[in-house]
Amino acid sequence: MKIHVERTAGAGTLQAAFSKGQTITIADTDNKTLTITQNDTTNNPVGLAVANNGTGNTQFLDTNGNAVSLNIDSEATTASMVYIDTVSAYLGLGIYIGDDETLNYTSIGRGRSNTVATNLFYRNYSSTTTAGPLAKFVQDHASDDQAVIAIQQDGSGPGIDFSALPVDKALFKATADAITTEGVVSHQVPVDIGGTIYYLTARTHGS
Repeated sequence: MKIHVERTAGAGTLQAAFSKGQTITIADTDNKTLTITQNDTTNNPVGLAVANNGTGNTQFLDTNGNAVSLNIDSEATTASMVYIDTVSAYLGLGIYIGDDETLNYTSIGRGRSNTVATNLFYRNYSSTTTAGPLAKFVQDHASDDQAVIAIQQDGSGPGIDFSALPVDKALFKATADAITTEGVVSHQVPVDIGGTIYYLTARTHGS
């Protein structure tokens, strides 16, 4: 490893030219880390830049202990904590969570194309390895009176679009108390429309 130090007006600039791969090892019990501090608040350059002209991973984190692989401590008030910028014709997976042994995976935020700009949760696990829904939203605070999911449609399309639904599958599933009237069992699902509660009533299947 060759290290060249330049000094300009008393400021030291460390530059290194590598002819082959380099490894930095921090010994056990050393209690030190590799730290890069960007203090230039005048020009605000990128704190750490890695350029990769090949097809291998630009950054690889190999966590062999029971530790968090990526921990982000952001003090930003308006800037995004994680920002992913892709080319317009990108068709890959924005975030990929996979199992190398089974080749099953879940992706979050599928990339866009020139004609499709869809953010998508995708899972390819078979029914033998899943016991829950693809996406689940839980409001775990009893005193919170806000909606679990809010949909705002400012365009001209539908708010929710169900497609490729088999004829023997339910459009949606809701839990409601059974009501028996004159021997007919029905279920009522409350719906709030404009502040007024309406009830969707359905008879038990087969009645």
